[in-house]
Amino acid sequence: MQNNIETIVGVDRLVIGITEWGATNLGPGHLAQTTVAPFVIGEIDGRRTRRIERLASILTTAAEVHISENIVGQIWSKLLLNSTFSGLGAVTGLLYRDVASDPVGRKVAYQLWIEAYDVAIAIGVQLDEIIGVHPDQLVVRSADDLGRADAALSILMNRLGATKASMLQDLERGAVTEVDVINGGVASTAASAGITSPLNTRIVQLVHDCERGLRTSSRDALAELATVTT
Repeated sequence: MQNNIETIVGVDRLVIGITEWGATNLGPGHLAQTTVAPFVIGEIDGRRTRRIERLASILTTAAEVHISENIVGQIWSKLLLNSTFSGLGAVTGLLYRDVASDPVGRKVAYQLWIEAYDVAIAIGVQLDEIIGVHPDQLVVRSADDLGRADAALSILMNRLGATKASMLQDLERGAVTEVDVINGGVASTAASAGITSPLNTRIVQLVHDCERGLRTSSRDALAELATVTT
């Protein structure tokens, strides 16, 4: 996606940013902010430029702003978060905290996280901290990793637990979701790197089924995803 935008507008006209906070769409022109967290912005090459400083000063009227020297790493860390919890929120109809508090949901979330994490590492991305947690902390490869991961997940949910996935909000209003960019972005990048990503691939399929009215978002999706071989 970044490369596509660079091609269209030119690298000298591209500034990258993410929002770490979330909101729920209550109606036309009416949003409820559900979490408090900063904007993160930066130049692709990590420089602290005059335009970045100016943009930060403008955005501070809405929220705290962090200027990152590793914005690509920030983007990928946000993708790990979204592909895991927005993807699961969309197919289950649950808030982030409800996914995390469900034993099956938590297990699937850790597996999804690893899929995107492994892709990022394979393509040479230096992941960066998001919501006070470094992505490494949520990588679970053995039972010995669970304590550390559960503690990190608790930090995330304390900040983001009330979030309703943007893709779930899209489904609820009959709109096309971003699943092809979020979970599909992980899956396509994984394929180009020679890595499998069965859970992300399956979530793309499930969300498209919801878009087409072939199924509805349900907690039952967790048990289905738990059977997917990673």
